[in-house]
Amino acid sequence: AEAYYHFDSFFGNQISAKALGKAKDSPKLPSDVFDRYTTFMYGLMVHVSLRPYSQSFMSARERMGVPTLKRPLNKVRVYETACPIEEIDRMDNYTGGTLTSATQTCAFLVARNLDIHDDVSPEDQAAGRNTWRDAEQKNLTKAEWMLSFFSPYENAAGEPVFPDAPFSYSAAFRSPSNIWDDRMEFELAFQGIGAHRTKALTAPVSAGGETAVFTSDLSVFGTPALEKR
Repeated sequence: AEAYYHFDSFFGNQISAKALGKAKDSPKLPSDVFDRYTTFMYGLMVHVSLRPYSQSFMSARERMGVPTLKRPLNKVRVYETACPIEEIDRMDNYTGGTLTSATQTCAFLVARNLDIHDDVSPEDQAAGRNTWRDAEQKNLTKAEWMLSFFSPYENAAGEPVFPDAPFSYSAAFRSPSNIWDDRMEFELAFQGIGAHRTKALTAPVSAGGETAVFTSDLSVFGTPALEKR
């Protein structure tokens, strides 16, 4: 478990590679963005939960146990996340039984003792913590940068541990020189987030040498309630 704490250290990477099969080309988690808790949970999720999973090609009926029984269950709790230590309904086409091994339970208990440091305050930003600097230096979008920590891995069924996105805006509209095509605005307004908010103007409006005949009001997404989220 301690190996998760030190993914960015040489020693920790060696342990991770041997014990967990951590890929040599897997990007290191920048310590100015990922705290120890997040780094630990990333390792637990990718190497212990997602990679060994082999039933992703099974039908939902076979893969998911429909609840049939009800009784109190012992749980391992980490902050707001609770995991029962046993499965009393059929799951993954097997009979119910132990859901978490002794090693997994130990890992959850270790995670519960790690503090969470969000590093999202203005002071943290001013100090250079929790920034997109690493992504910018690699000329990646935020989505590409986050996916880079999952892309080297597949599950036991041969599928990516992080499912491929059905559509990529950067692949469709961003050039190799990092220039975005104006067609993306049309896509967003008529096919994407603004599809149900785009309206024809009663009269054309000119600005910046261009004339608009449609408007897409997205101000609702700037409300304080959504900003807090």
